[in-house]
Amino acid sequence: MLNGTVVWDAKKSLWFWAFAALALAGMWGSVNVRNVSLFAVVTAVTLCCGHSVGLHRLMIHRSFKAPAWLEYTLVTLGVLVGMGGPLAMIRLHNERDEQQNLAACHDYFAHRQSLLKDFWWQVHCRFVPATPWEPSARNKATTVTYYLWLEKYWRAVHVTLALSVWLALGFDVMAWTIALRIVVSITGHWFVGHWAHRAGEQRFINRGSAVQGFNEPLLGAISWGEGWHNNHHTFPRSAVMGLRAGQLDVGYAFILLLKKLGLAREVLTPNNRAARFPRATRIRVVTSAPRKIAQLENLPTSH
Repeated sequence: MLNGTVVWDAKKSLWFWAFAALALAGMWGSVNVRNVSLFAVVTAVTLCCGHSVGLHRLMIHRSFKAPAWLEYTLVTLGVLVGMGGPLAMIRLHNERDEQQNLAACHDYFAHRQSLLKDFWWQVHCRFVPATPWEPSARNKATTVTYYLWLEKYWRAVHVTLALSVWLALGFDVMAWTIALRIVVSITGHWFVGHWAHRAGEQRFINRGSAVQGFNEPLLGAISWGEGWHNNHHTFPRSAVMGLRAGQLDVGYAFILLLKKLGLAREVLTPNNRAARFPRATRIRVVTSAPRKIAQLENLPTSH
């Protein structure tokens, strides 16, 4: 287990609270159909097409291939969620993934603390290891010139966009489509991650991993597929996260649309062995973390 301390991250925390203040100021007296509709549409596009498909499934896991212009567009939309630049998101993902798959894991990476404490840790703090440690950086995105630029200037991009929307459409539209959206998206991303590592359905377990994922029906449906976390832990490179009938996965539906349009190819699913976690094993269906692994079987060979 990696030892260390959780410390307040001033930049990360003040970034969140600055947009929270702007959202509260701009929303006052401006609740109307236009603003709510714009908020819903922009939030859906940046979270689903941007974060879930562009950043997570395409850039980080290489679950499918797409033309460079499309990948850059989707990743940029994901960065507009407001959590960090593309290279920071790769590092964050790899750091958490590598720690969770060890035999023991610090509570910071495992989401074991209470709801409020975990919110404070994840949204406003960072983990400082007791001894120097860096997660794997094996990802071709780390050498892409555009991503290097976006990593350096992602905050400036947000500020420029916010000022442009303010000047063009008004302070209230900026508050709904930029400030409130960022606050809700960051909070929602944390909550899905928190809950999806604590409770829900399990059909698979990754042997030797300290942290397991769970499938939570409501979160799975409203998080563009990201809430089907037991599936994702088992098939991390699979483009599809909702593996069973009724497991709504809007992100995968978007990828299938891209494929139909000739904009996505080599889409990985559980059929592809490269999509699987090597130590994953099927277990009896349970609805909370199992104390013992029972009824071990082989993984299915098809989706």
